[in-house]
Amino acid sequence: MIRISITEQPMNVKNCLLRFFTKHKAMGCILVNMEDLERGIKFAADHPDLTIPYAAIDIESSTVTDEIRKVKEMGFKGLGELFAINGFNYDNPKYDSIWILAEELKMPILPHTEIHAKGSVPTPY
Repeated sequence: MIRISITEQPMNVKNCLLRFFTKHKAMGCILVNMEDLERGIKFAADHPDLTIPYAAIDIESSTVTDEIRKVKEMGFKGLGELFAINGFNYDNPKYDSIWILAEELKMPILPHTEIHAKGSVPTPY
């Protein structure tokens, strides 16, 4: 997965990635931040043969299931780089509604595999 922030990346970086994908007949997942959904889905729509749009949702959001439905309706294909924080594991029941809905909507999920706890360290195994 290539994380492209549509607002942060200069156009020459985006063009370089598109040239690379075109040259190698490859596709790349682009991960779009929630605040950039409209621009991200437009970018993906402009390059449907090269990009697969994924939305970077916050699994700690109180409206996460609404956000998942929204990004699916917009045309996003999957959910990416999800972070379980504050020592929670991905199999914690508090996340079950996310996994169930994503499966129902046939949206692949890419959880972040690095220990990333936004200031706290997860409990050891």
